[in-house]
Amino acid sequence: MKLILAKLTGSEVAVQPEALVYRESLLAESALLTEVNNSDEQAQAAELAQRIRKLEKDVEKTRKEVKAPVIEFEDQIDGTAKKFITPCVAERERLSRLIARFHDHEAERIQAEKERREREVRRLEQERIELERKTKESAAAIETEADLDAAIKAEEEAKAARERADSAIVAPVPRIEKPSGMTFRQEIRWELVDIREFVKNVVATGNWALLRAEPNAGILRTLLVSDTQVIPGLRVWSEHVAIARSK
Repeated sequence: MKLILAKLTGSEVAVQPEALVYRESLLAESALLTEVNNSDEQAQAAELAQRIRKLEKDVEKTRKEVKAPVIEFEDQIDGTAKKFITPCVAERERLSRLIARFHDHEAERIQAEKERREREVRRLEQERIELERKTKESAAAIETEADLDAAIKAEEEAKAARERADSAIVAPVPRIEKPSGMTFRQEIRWELVDIREFVKNVVATGNWALLRAEPNAGILRTLLVSDTQVIPGLRVWSEHVAIARSK
């Protein structure tokens, strides 16, 4: 049987009608054999299993043949798109880094400005308190016209100090100007620097969700030569398996 799967027609894949007929005939013939009780029935079962195995291999071979140009075309699409957009992605990421760096510098500058303002507000408040104290002292010591002039001057200075303190307190708080279409957030980054230490930590804490691991079946097939071998964490056993070769 040359083709098990039909070639692509539009966006559909179809099974050849003769392949369907052959499969159903083979399954029906195989279904009649319900037990193996003698050498003849064993031979019959083996022959059927080999024919089914041959059909499996034919389907797999044809699947790869039919899919090959699709995969190649898909790779071409992905490669072309990637080649085209890669410099754009790199440039966007570069610009993002520049903006993020400026954003960080602005945050530092604004924090420094806020701290400077807080110091200035405290200084002006202390100045206001001191001038108001002098104003009260001057008012209490008025005996001459000169004393009156000094008290008036002290009151004017105290008033000016209050105004300066009030202006510093209500002045707009500096903030970072964010460009339109951009958002900013802190992202946690990580890099694996020591796989052994990382796995030891997972084992010690029991936080297995940090790992996505499964036994390497290929390596285990070459490593396991006896069902008495002990590998911590694995249950090892043997089974008697009949393997059908394709005819």
